[in-house]
Amino acid sequence: MNRTFRLAYEIIAVGLLLAVCYPLFRYGSLEGVQVPWHYSNGAIDSWGGRSIFIWLAVIATVIYGLLWLAGKFPQLINIPGIDTREKPQAARTMASALKMWSMALFAWLSIPLYLMAIGKTARPLIGVLYIILAAAVLHSVYLIYALRR
Repeated sequence: MNRTFRLAYEIIAVGLLLAVCYPLFRYGSLEGVQVPWHYSNGAIDSWGGRSIFIWLAVIATVIYGLLWLAGKFPQLINIPGIDTREKPQAARTMASALKMWSMALFAWLSIPLYLMAIGKTARPLIGVLYIILAAAVLHSVYLIYALRR
């Protein structure tokens, strides 16, 4: 994997992490706001406080950090049928793909929750969320292609 691509996916993953953390920057404006927490059959059946955004950001940051460490130390990853000491690139690739997908998932969760919490519809943002999904898919396709070369 070349340096330019590695830098690009790190920038994208950090951008997605910042998207997850964006509600924390606006945390003060969420005083007393109810945040949808659970859905059943497409309807909100449970509400929570603004601390939900703290938990989402903490969990996303911990996952990002663990996957970053796994990319730096590929021998820590166990892939069935592949000795990661002999093929560290396979472990780095897997950690990279998991990092991108998990950050895309957390961004997909936190942005609409924030918009619903402040009373705005998430409908205009659906296009941006599809772009995030497309970036994660393209990233995975490229990683598969790069491994087969």
